[in-house]
Amino acid sequence: MDNTNNMTSMKTDAKISHWQLFALLSIVAFFAVIVPLPDLLHATAKFGVAQGNVFSMSRFVTLSVSTAIMSAIFLPLLLYSAKYPDNVLAPLPKWLKKVFAAVLILRLLYGAVYTVLQINSFLVQTILTYLTPVFLVIPIFAAALYGSYKGVQSTARIASPAVFVCVLTVIALSLMMWSKMDVIQLYSPIGAARTEGGHTVFGRIVADVAGNDALFVFIALSGVVRTRVDKEKDSVIKPQSFKAVLYSFPLILVLALWLNVIYNAILGRYVSAVLYPLYVVSTYSSFNLLERMDGIIATIVIIGGILKITLFLICIRILLGETVSRELESRKPIAKIITLIMAVIAAVWAYALIGKEPLTTAPAVKYALLACVAIAALLLPLIAVIFARRTKKNAQKHCTDTA
Repeated sequence: MDNTNNMTSMKTDAKISHWQLFALLSIVAFFAVIVPLPDLLHATAKFGVAQGNVFSMSRFVTLSVSTAIMSAIFLPLLLYSAKYPDNVLAPLPKWLKKVFAAVLILRLLYGAVYTVLQINSFLVQTILTYLTPVFLVIPIFAAALYGSYKGVQSTARIASPAVFVCVLTVIALSLMMWSKMDVIQLYSPIGAARTEGGHTVFGRIVADVAGNDALFVFIALSGVVRTRVDKEKDSVIKPQSFKAVLYSFPLILVLALWLNVIYNAILGRYVSAVLYPLYVVSTYSSFNLLERMDGIIATIVIIGGILKITLFLICIRILLGETVSRELESRKPIAKIITLIMAVIAAVWAYALIGKEPLTTAPAVKYALLACVAIAALLLPLIAVIFARRTKKNAQKHCTDTA
């Protein structure tokens, strides 16, 4: 009965297809590919010169290993979503829902804050020499808050063409820079990893895994994927949210690896002297009427960051609707007020951190981020399966007793 009620509550929010969920996850992951986390920049940059840059040839090793780890981490959630169509929090008792939701909401707020820091770092290092924090934080969160009020379906409609634009941009950049690429500049990724040291490479793998925001977005949105009707067989196909992950992972991995080939084939060893190689490479691009693509890259970063923060606020609203009150999603004033409070908290947090040393340089925060991943990807689906089976057995027993 509890499971049915939770599914009914989710119907109050607009549904999306698994292709739209694929677009949302892809935007979140692609943003992390082109704009690394501030703590990575801080750890590799000293006095403006990057030491053992994130985008060197060793990136092939770190990307491959971190993607393999994340695939294994995602597996329990994918198996759960393939069997049960509702949100992973749905079968849990109320008190346990609130515990897990609190962890997820804090992690999503953290992701929103660090997305602002990523945008600020990118703009200051590429286009602007200085940016007043208040003129960055307020417009970004105002746009994200407006997008969150429009709902997940509207955001997904924007994300779908945005993914197409990102892929098209990478293809266009590849064609423009093809003649300038020198494969002699490429060298062994394993050799590069050995040169930079196991500790450095391991730290980047941990950062990739701990900073994976797509995991938490998937948990929040897996319950809003709509069912499909097979008209030929006259049957209803349950939501297939797991397919969004199966499609987005390969796409983002291929794009990330290919971009790294471009960086190193054009910049060579100088790739370790820049923080945002995609922007630097785009300044050298030219093709007929389109002389440079750096403006397009900057636009993708800004719009992608706003979409990402918007998505985080939507996920927070959905999680609150699953835990605080089943009718919260239908109570628009309450939902808007809570979302506004969360946005204000994140904005103040981001404003306080701009220009400061990133929090993730502290070991305790790194461990906390890894703990969030373990809780969300391993512990949560395991407990959800246990309670889902218990609910199913109780329902079958009740039907038998009634009969």
